[in-house]
Amino acid sequence: MVMHSQAAENLQSLLKEMDSSIAAIEEIIPLEQAAIGQLDAKEILRLTEKRKLLWQELKGSKSQCQLLFQQHDMPQESGLSQFIDAYLAEDAEDLHRQRQELNERIITISRENEFNAIRLKAAGDTVASTLQGLGLMKTNATYGQDGTL
Repeated sequence: MVMHSQAAENLQSLLKEMDSSIAAIEEIIPLEQAAIGQLDAKEILRLTEKRKLLWQELKGSKSQCQLLFQQHDMPQESGLSQFIDAYLAEDAEDLHRQRQELNERIITISRENEFNAIRLKAAGDTVASTLQGLGLMKTNATYGQDGTL
C-alpha cells in the first residue's frame, strides 16, 4: 500500500531523530570510557543519565514508527524494529561491560591502597625501631610519678 506523503514525511522525520539519537549515544561511549579511566564519578553519572535519556528517545521513536506502520498497514518486518532492539541490547551490554571494568579498577585501586597502607606502616615501624635503636627516639614507655620507668 502506498503511504500518504504526510506519513512518509513523518517516517523520514522519525528516522532522522533515531539517527541523531544513535549518533549521540555513539559519541557518549568514548567520553564514558575516559571518565571511567579517570574515575570521575560525577562525569560517569552525567553521561550515563544522558545515555539513558537518548535510549528513551530512541525507544519513543521506535514506538512512533511502529504506530505509523500499523496506521498505514505496512508490514512490520522491515527490520527497523529488530535493528533498534539489537542496537539497544548491544549498547546495554557495552554499558554493563564498562561498569564491570570500573568496578574492577576500583577494587584494584582499593587493594593497592590497602597494600600501600600496610607498607607505609611497616616502613614507619622500621624507621621508629631504627631511631629507637640509635637512641634518637624514645619508646612509648610510661613513667611513674617519681620519674622512673
